[in-house]
Amino acid sequence: MRVQVPLPALYLIKLAFKTILMKRYYGFWLLFDSSTKKNLRPIIQTLSNKFLGGEVFEPHISVNYPSYCELKDIVLKIEENFINQKQFTVNTEGIGMEDTWSKTLYVNIKMQKELININNKLKQIFPRKETPNEQFHPHMSLLYKQGLREKDKVLSIENISIPKRLQITSLAIIDPGIDNDNWKDFTQWKIPYKIDFNHPTT
Repeated sequence: MRVQVPLPALYLIKLAFKTILMKRYYGFWLLFDSSTKKNLRPIIQTLSNKFLGGEVFEPHISVNYPSYCELKDIVLKIEENFINQKQFTVNTEGIGMEDTWSKTLYVNIKMQKELININNKLKQIFPRKETPNEQFHPHMSLLYKQGLREKDKVLSIENISIPKRLQITSLAIIDPGIDNDNWKDFTQWKIPYKIDFNHPTT
């Protein structure tokens, strides 16, 4: 039996479906200056060649958690709230390793007021229900690979040299891609928009 949907109802269904497609989960990254990227990319590339088949991602520090919004709304709010944000430098504190996918191998970043302020501002702009025991641990991932042996992790970082200071120059919105469960397929990650921070005044 074929059911005929009234035109107004059909319009509302299409509109709702379109709205669902427009709203996505987007994340936020702090990005580095070109000199810092030049130093970090070969490290990520070497690890990827060894364990992942050569696929790489942009060096970054994640801030806040993904927010469910329309892209245009995120862009407007980012522009409004970070228009006067100045570039700043962060300090590294060695390389860490964990069993979680997002922290297979990573660089510890020392907590400082600029990182706290940006993370807190994003939480205020894009409010959400926080998970239990949620804390902000700034870090820069070097490798995403679940189940990597401890021996391989230790051997992989023996000859890695990370700069002591890294320059932060922009905030990026990250689109994980459609049907990218838990964001784990980083080959789908895209940067649809970023705001460049102002040069610090001397």
